[in-house]
Amino acid sequence: MDFPGGGGETLVGQGFQPYDTSVCQSYQQKRGIKKLKSTIGGVLAGFTLAETLITLAIVGVVAAITIPIMITKYQKNQTVIRLKKTYNDILNVHNRAINDYDNPSTWEYPRQYNKSDTKIFLEKYYLPYLKNAKFVSADDIVNKYNYIVKNTLNQTTIDPTGSIILSDGRLISFYARGNYLLIAADINGFGKPNRAGRDVFILHQYCKEGDCIVGYTPKFPRGFCDKSTNYLYNGWNCGMVIQDNGWKIPDGYPW
Repeated sequence: MDFPGGGGETLVGQGFQPYDTSVCQSYQQKRGIKKLKSTIGGVLAGFTLAETLITLAIVGVVAAITIPIMITKYQKNQTVIRLKKTYNDILNVHNRAINDYDNPSTWEYPRQYNKSDTKIFLEKYYLPYLKNAKFVSADDIVNKYNYIVKNTLNQTTIDPTGSIILSDGRLISFYARGNYLLIAADINGFGKPNRAGRDVFILHQYCKEGDCIVGYTPKFPRGFCDKSTNYLYNGWNCGMVIQDNGWKIPDGYPW
């Protein structure tokens, strides 16, 4: 030990030991652990088993309510995205075919309910403009794929006269009506539920007074997009309802 004004002197030999900092640190650590255990024990001791179970039950109820809502919202959003994409793809094909074959009023439309005519029509005016798409006959649609389209009331509607499977699995079916075509766009292909207004949406390709379009027609009014009207074609105009609502599924929609 050093004293002011004097030389250094050690007191070890006189019974004094050098200060061991490790002893102090070890003591402080043990004391901190005991304090932490005490704190944790006090918190845990504040909840009974019954209170814990009630809390878990409340969390489960909230999850049971909110999760289905979130899933439905996501499904509706994906439905609109796929519908809009399919609609634009069909319009693009139509416009490209016009560039090659001029006014659609001069096209060779299939005779009513004629399956072979439908195949010829699609191979000329549709398939060349759809990469890696393939034609599926009306017989294969029903017999091989067991594909049936239903309306909003789950009633079986009509069968297509020919279909096209796109490279991503979407399915576009055609119904020959002589002077016009019904186009059923199934945004998830052969996946269920294959129901109008849910995953199947109807368009029309027709000419009137020289004006030829692909879109919706007043032939099936807005009323045919609900679950109350007992009509075979109910749900066929749900695509128009979504488009008219700014590409959003409106409240009261027959989901």
